[in-house]
Amino acid sequence: RLKHEAPRCIAEGSPCSHFDWRRVGPSPPETSVRLVFALKMKNLDRLDSIFHQVSDPHSAQYGQFLSLHALRHLTTDAHAVRNVTEWLSQNGILDFSSTGDFVIAHTDAPSAGRLLNTQFFAFQSPSTHLVVHRALNCKLPSHLHHHIDFVGDVTTFPQTSTLRHRQRRMGVNDT
Repeated sequence: RLKHEAPRCIAEGSPCSHFDWRRVGPSPPETSVRLVFALKMKNLDRLDSIFHQVSDPHSAQYGQFLSLHALRHLTTDAHAVRNVTEWLSQNGILDFSSTGDFVIAHTDAPSAGRLLNTQFFAFQSPSTHLVVHRALNCKLPSHLHHHIDFVGDVTTFPQTSTLRHRQRRMGVNDT
């Protein structure tokens, strides 16, 4: 990553997989959008050391895996969580939750667009007819760059082959 480059905006699927999708127009104002902010973790060097100790049959810590609580305590950057959630609140986005490594926010498309300095559009898959709402780019304020690794559910698209499989599993006709 370049020195001052913003965190990437990515989502499920492969980056730039929008070739399987057609833009059908701007997202309607009432469209619900989910934003997933992946926060940078702390103590990754310590985590790596623990990993090797619990994985080494010759180590006294072999097999003594961390609980999820201990793992989150070790790696969660409370300052990052606080800064991102305060930024969301200051921008009128109050429907969010945090797991410590992610902050997940739900808002409408215009609010998400203002927050990320972009516009959301409706895209439809010709093969599945599913519509998703995505942006072609996004931008975070520079004061958050050192807190966020990437933003998910913004600029990339689900793989249509996966969607067809889900539709068949759920009994949805994809014609």
